[in-house]
Amino acid sequence: MRVRNPFRLGATLFSSAGQAAVGAAIAALAGLAAASGQGSLLLVVGLALLGLAALWRWPALTVLALVVICQEIGPNDGFGRGGSALLFLGHQLYQTVSRISVFTLIEAVAFARVMLIEPPRRPHLPAALLVATMGLWYSATVWLDGSAVTSAINQDARYALLFLFAFGLGAWARGRVAWRRLLIPVMLGVFTALALIGSYLAATGQGQAQSGLNIIFYDTATGTAAGAVALAVVLAPSRVRDRRVWWLGGMALLVVILSSRRAVWAAMVVALLVGLMVGRNRARLILRGLSVLAGILITLAIFAPSVLSEIGRQLATVWGATQGSAADNSTQGHLSDVSVGIRAVLAHPVAGIGAGGHLPGLVVETPGPLYIHNQILESWLRFGIVAALLVVAVQVTLIRQAIVLLRRHADDLTVSWAALLLIMAPVAMLTAPFFTQNQRWPAMIGLAGGLVAARAAPAALSAPASEPGGPG
Repeated sequence: MRVRNPFRLGATLFSSAGQAAVGAAIAALAGLAAASGQGSLLLVVGLALLGLAALWRWPALTVLALVVICQEIGPNDGFGRGGSALLFLGHQLYQTVSRISVFTLIEAVAFARVMLIEPPRRPHLPAALLVATMGLWYSATVWLDGSAVTSAINQDARYALLFLFAFGLGAWARGRVAWRRLLIPVMLGVFTALALIGSYLAATGQGQAQSGLNIIFYDTATGTAAGAVALAVVLAPSRVRDRRVWWLGGMALLVVILSSRRAVWAAMVVALLVGLMVGRNRARLILRGLSVLAGILITLAIFAPSVLSEIGRQLATVWGATQGSAADNSTQGHLSDVSVGIRAVLAHPVAGIGAGGHLPGLVVETPGPLYIHNQILESWLRFGIVAALLVVAVQVTLIRQAIVLLRRHADDLTVSWAALLLIMAPVAMLTAPFFTQNQRWPAMIGLAGGLVAARAAPAALSAPASEPGGPG
């Protein structure tokens, strides 16, 4: 008698009946929490168990949803003076327990579940090998500087682990039926919730900070992910855009507007231009983009003139920066950092100033690692020209794969958003070292990179799903 894989059997059991029971279980836990003196603990434990079940059943989808929803900015990151309730949503996910973040553990569990039970066929690996090399170079540099090996890996190579875990998940998910079937509904729910709750907070003034700004989202990763989804909808052929897809694009764009990050708008412009250049039916795409833009501007002018005014201010600041006349302290600080960093690189072109070095005159001066508002300069100054070249090589490799995919498969929304995100990421990283000093960014880029690499590899495309509607 054939014995079924017990892990796969458990996944199968948590399919139809299990999915239907999730909502009832959450409602029951909420009721128990309200009626019990230990309600909050029971609710947390119950939701954690449900989360683990979802992670086991849909590892890639669960990690993606967590990355989009959970903000990495916390109350201690200089935002304690107002802002919306969504500003710090889920920041606890990135906190460390015994020097290891909760999010790293979640990714490790998802990666292990995939590789041990249903390993994917090998995708294109250049980007993964380059990031692994970056992690080894960072760790070796810090170790030679006197740190313990475990400390060096945890502090300065965690981004590489997060990228590689997510890359494996993306490469695995691309060939799964459930990824193709569930990605749009999951993202539809996530972005609709973020957009509607954020709009309510903005309309009622609950995002008002002491600075006078209406801050709903601030973490650039949120706006970048939303921007990639919105652009994927706009650039997709009309045959794949039904009402559900248009709603997804609208909600994602609303999240971008609520994010109020200039880097996101600049990255979207670059990605849109690339998409138009490599896409088919360019004239139709341009007309569609202009029509969508006109509709959005008219809607905002009628229903939310203050939002339209804020967008205009943000774009004017970007233009002012390109003309050498930055319009606010934030932009001036970023440009000052770049100026200080370039002078330091010219003074120390080979080895930089060292992993533990400090540079006077930066906007953010802390006892911790050097923080300069530019990914390439940060890597160059801390780990030398080799690190800077590796950063550029990773970006070029991912962009090249993304452009190839967009040219051939812009009609596949389950992966075209990933290609656009990879094109947007280098633009955003001109404003901060997101890739090496955050957790959301390497995971988000790694997942997108794995999807694109698997999409480009014929073997990954031919990998069958484990079952109809199988894990994703």
